Amino acid sequence: MSSSDRPVYLVAQLAVKDLDDFMQRYVFGVSGQMQKAGAEVLAAAPPQILEGDQDVNRTVLIRFPSLEIATNWYESEEYLPFRELRKTELTTSGAVQFVEEFDPSAFA
Repeated sequence: MSSSDRPVYLVAQLAVKDLDDFMQRYVFGVSGQMQKAGAEVLAAAPPQILEGDQDVNRTVLIRFPSLEIATNWYESEEYLPFRELRKTELTTSGAVQFVEEFDPSAFA
């Protein structure tokens, strides 16, 4: 399976200012977009940090069918206002990243 055929995960670790505001103004707005892109939210909760220092109060794990689909959604004009809202008004810090699904055949 090529890397373009493998699922990719969006991992967001965020310092959300107000969870209710975040849900109303961001999550409810983008959930339909992600559903259309074939994404599935696998986890969304406060993290239980085992090691290291992180100033986050929300971790989200979302599975997309491929990196191409995930990137197209993330860079879309439809998502742009929500991305800016998240970054400028709803969170104080955080990181958002794509991680490709593990391919054990790459180590065979």
